[in-house]
Amino acid sequence: PVPRPTVQITGEKPAKLTTRQWLGLAWIAGVTAFVLLAITKALRTEFWLKRERKLLPDGLQRDIENIFSGFGIRISPRLWLVEGISQPFVWGLIRGSIYLPGSFTKVNAAGHRRGILGHELSHVLRFDAMVNLLQVIAQAIFWFHPFVWWANKRIRTAREKCCDEMTIARLNAQ
Repeated sequence: PVPRPTVQITGEKPAKLTTRQWLGLAWIAGVTAFVLLAITKALRTEFWLKRERKLLPDGLQRDIENIFSGFGIRISPRLWLVEGISQPFVWGLIRGSIYLPGSFTKVNAAGHRRGILGHELSHVLRFDAMVNLLQVIAQAIFWFHPFVWWANKRIRTAREKCCDEMTIARLNAQ
């Protein structure tokens, strides 16, 4: 038989943590807090959207599918109406779905409707929902760095401008 090592308990004080270890613990705490907050906000939004969203009326759905086919899109993203929001947006993990305000059904100007849908469709085609997820992951890892917060804000602004420009080009607008 192999003898077992014995552990001797002495009155020694435990070793103190080094500065590097404290910084590592602070980083882990920050990442954990950021991720928990981001997941909580995302789940609240997801559950709220699932509870509040409604299918588009058939006529509006056909009109939008015609607009998308005019853009050369064969497979339309999912479209939802949501009361209580003031502007359209894309929500999801990879491509996302388009959420339109309930007042969108009252927009009679075809050009205005095409512009709104073109912009949101640009987000879907560019996979901006997935890019946003990657940004959130980067921000969680580098939560302590102000440059990452600044860069993420600039990237989001640039995404919006890019979608505006794609829509203008798609609609042959000035």
